[in-house]
Amino acid sequence: MNAHQWSPEIRRRAEKAVADLESFYDTMQAGTPLDRRQNVHRFALTRMAVIEASGADPSVVDKVAGLDAVCKQLSLLQPLAELDEGQTVVHGLGLVAGVRIQMHTMGLVQHDSRAGA
Repeated sequence: MNAHQWSPEIRRRAEKAVADLESFYDTMQAGTPLDRRQNVHRFALTRMAVIEASGADPSVVDKVAGLDAVCKQLSLLQPLAELDEGQTVVHGLGLVAGVRIQMHTMGLVQHDSRAGA
């Protein structure tokens, strides 16, 4: 489906789902392992909204599944080594950006570099 074929409501839902995903990951990234552990359960609803908004696009589903694993790793109460945590956070950022890029390619969301985020 081309960008001009998506209804405004579908595009609005997709933009909200991606913005919620970005906000969720910002919270996970900024938190302590305990904060992350308390918030990780919220990912299920966000994950479902993103997958639904993408029409279960395989690329989006793969990225969201990867992000689920990243969030679980970041929420472990045993501290990750500094380098491992940093690499894990960066990997998650790449997955979040990849979701937006894929959904932008599909014409569902606007491109957003998140430079100000």
